[in-house]
Amino acid sequence: MFHDQDGDGSRGADEPGLAGVAVSNGRDVTRTDADGRYDLALDGDDAVVFVIKPRDWMTPTNALGLPRFHYLHRPNGSSSMRYGGIAPTGPLPDSVDFALTKRPEPDAFEALLFGDTQTRDAKEVGFLGHDVLPEVIGTDALFGVTLGDVVFDDLTVYSHVTAAVSKVGVPWYNVHGNHDMDYDAGDDADADDSFERVFGPTTYAFDVGRVHFVVLDDVFFFRDAVRNEHGYRGGVTSRDLEFLANDLALVPDDRLVVLMMHIPLWEVENRAELFALLRQRSHVFAVAAHTHALEQRWFGVEDGFAPERPLHHYVAGAACGNWWQGSLDEQAIPHTTMRDGAPNGYTRIRFDGNRYTFEYKAARRPADHQMTIHVGDHLTSGALDGEVVTINVFAGSERSVVEWRVNGGEWSGLERVTAEDPFILELKAEEKAHPHGGRKLNPTRYPTNHLWRAPVPAGLAAGWHLIEARTKDLFGHEYHAARVVRVE
Repeated sequence: MFHDQDGDGSRGADEPGLAGVAVSNGRDVTRTDADGRYDLALDGDDAVVFVIKPRDWMTPTNALGLPRFHYLHRPNGSSSMRYGGIAPTGPLPDSVDFALTKRPEPDAFEALLFGDTQTRDAKEVGFLGHDVLPEVIGTDALFGVTLGDVVFDDLTVYSHVTAAVSKVGVPWYNVHGNHDMDYDAGDDADADDSFERVFGPTTYAFDVGRVHFVVLDDVFFFRDAVRNEHGYRGGVTSRDLEFLANDLALVPDDRLVVLMMHIPLWEVENRAELFALLRQRSHVFAVAAHTHALEQRWFGVEDGFAPERPLHHYVAGAACGNWWQGSLDEQAIPHTTMRDGAPNGYTRIRFDGNRYTFEYKAARRPADHQMTIHVGDHLTSGALDGEVVTINVFAGSERSVVEWRVNGGEWSGLERVTAEDPFILELKAEEKAHPHGGRKLNPTRYPTNHLWRAPVPAGLAAGWHLIEARTKDLFGHEYHAARVVRVE
């Protein structure tokens, strides 16, 4: 481990070693000595070594902005795979050295989170490049992360999406998703080979400011040779759990630990083993994607966490929304409204020491576009019984306060419900009645828990009426929305 003072990636005679930097083989974690040296055992011919980037330092990035913090050891390469896997790396070198350059990192900084970009081909990468990427070009964020399903099964599309995302101009980390796998692999150990060739290991960690980030592979591939079937499930391997335990043992308790994964924790079969490693920590936050919807949950006492320290879990929706599906808008981009009725977009997350806040940002919409107001199209005076107003707060949660009023009256609360969003149901009905040339929306029913409902006041007279909504989230952010409706 050395201070790459000239930034050329090679150690010069006068470039000093760096002490105390954590290095891992994917299971064990050690620190470098005073001269920057370390010793780690490798497990056979399918191994990896990576540095855990310390605060105020940065690993090299390649021309696409992908951090190069690892060495893959695969002397004979992958077995024959459709998407190439890993080419033979040859014999292990005498030493695996990592270059680090100085990069001062403040306690307060911002990062970008993309849920599934999930592009099928170059055309859909073009949607991403027209819809989401332009508004984050030139961002002040220190880095970005795609939370898995970078592509949609065709791993040749990696070359397109990485080139497009590189235009954002910041280092970009990637999480392994279920659509990023080599589905012709024989087992879980080989199913991420092509992903690793492009991005590096699927479980790793790095520090920025006073935050310790852990990227955790929670997609477990399986193949049933008898039935000639393959698939995936949510799960974390014992090796990755060992890595996490050894990694966290070196992280001070006053640091915020942010876990970044693809499949939400409630779908991870062995989450109890994971929670056992997290419940003693004072500051933990977990983010995922996968569902193509927004959601927040807190894991509490019943999951082994202390009442005052539940585990906050945020599912960040999808940059691709509804798999880049739906009728085309005036920009020739699918409206791709997500299954929960929220627009596609991304998340801006801000850190200050061990504290965090975040805001969901709908693509190509104002920053304060955080909810929709839905009411029936045919309201009739004197026949309003059963008519309801539904407010969808995109990143709403059980800790949101949501209120509404009519015609400037008193603000009042609504009932939080878990149901299908009426707006997405209307879009599906319209699509069925008037087929379009684009890809059809996902037909799967998807109840969401960030809806609030109230009955339309029975006394509304015929005419036009103003409906307003306001919400305050758990971080104190306040947002407003309004809609004018007609009663016949």
